[in-house]
Amino acid sequence: MLYESPHIRVEADDGIATLWLEFPGTPVNALSPERLAEFGRALVAVEKNPHIEILVIRSGMPAGFCGAGSVSDGLSDEDAALFSLTGQRVLNRLAAASPVTVAFLEGPCLGPGLELALACDYRLAVTGPDAWLGFPTVPCWGGSARAPHLRVGELLTAREAQRIGLVDDAFCARRAKIELRTFLDRLQMRPRKRWVRNLDEALVAERKAWRTLYCSWHTPCADVGTLRVPTTMPELVGVVGYDALAVEVALRGGRAAICAANDNVVSLALAEAVRRGRATPLEAEQTRTRITVAPGTEHLANASWVVANTPPDGPLLPRAIVCVPSAHVAATLRRVDRPTQILGLDGLGTPYSVLRTHAGNSDATIATVAAWLGRLGVTVSVAPALGFASRLTAA
Repeated sequence: MLYESPHIRVEADDGIATLWLEFPGTPVNALSPERLAEFGRALVAVEKNPHIEILVIRSGMPAGFCGAGSVSDGLSDEDAALFSLTGQRVLNRLAAASPVTVAFLEGPCLGPGLELALACDYRLAVTGPDAWLGFPTVPCWGGSARAPHLRVGELLTAREAQRIGLVDDAFCARRAKIELRTFLDRLQMRPRKRWVRNLDEALVAERKAWRTLYCSWHTPCADVGTLRVPTTMPELVGVVGYDALAVEVALRGGRAAICAANDNVVSLALAEAVRRGRATPLEAEQTRTRITVAPGTEHLANASWVVANTPPDGPLLPRAIVCVPSAHVAATLRRVDRPTQILGLDGLGTPYSVLRTHAGNSDATIATVAAWLGRLGVTVSVAPALGFASRLTAA
């Protein structure tokens, strides 16, 4: 073992070092100034070893390479600027490190995680339904300087990232181990660092932009990391009016039941997944067999989780945890027997969602839904259901 700390370990073998990121919580491997300092110490240990020719950075967590990190609320302007500067310095050191650096990306690589990957000489990505790359918010650690063509809010699949040169190669999980080994063998025969241009002016501009926009990002939401409980996806997920969610569940091996008159939207969503490289044609066919489409709500009887764009016309069984847009929380509560099982859900279909809760929701219910959404690559925050009490009283 070349280096070991609570959340990072570095193993070395035959001139190749592998740095494993293992930061707990949600999102996976979220980076902060403290965690960056830990990463920096590991990097120093690698640089001190003259026998290391290649450094591979990858995740030791099963949920992905690195999700978008979040900044603690209430930072002053000076602290926000220091946060950006610290990240830029550590990643500049990574870019200038003597070993050739390779980021091996599995699962989501968002925000600061992508900025870390961009500071490496090479990037390899594993394709799949969770393989998203992009900047959900304005980058602050050199991302806008190293990838000026990538728009904020634009999320790319691994194949799309390969097409525009953001990653050097993309391959399916089945071939990941052999593709990584082949790439490292070629690189070890001819180690070649990539030229690093001077980014000083671009980095200064990025820090200024991030500092200016930071205050507008504050949202009174609580992170659910402390409530997160180990859980698998439910055996069956019910969907009313949001077919794309059913496809996301089925792509990951789950089963989904949709209340709809036909399966046109499912077919279109699967075709789009194939086009963007999130699934092969065979995987799309297998996914389709795990989705049931029928009118009415009877086939939701065994669903543990129901997500609805609007309160459904038919009855919803009280055994299910029901998520609806926050505007419909009160209306849905009046139609089921167990109001503690109802949550509002805003922002579904984006990398970030907000669970709108009321007094009857238990921590276990909130944590369970957050964990389920996390399996879909969604980072969840919690906030009160706005206007919930007045709407319920008026009704």
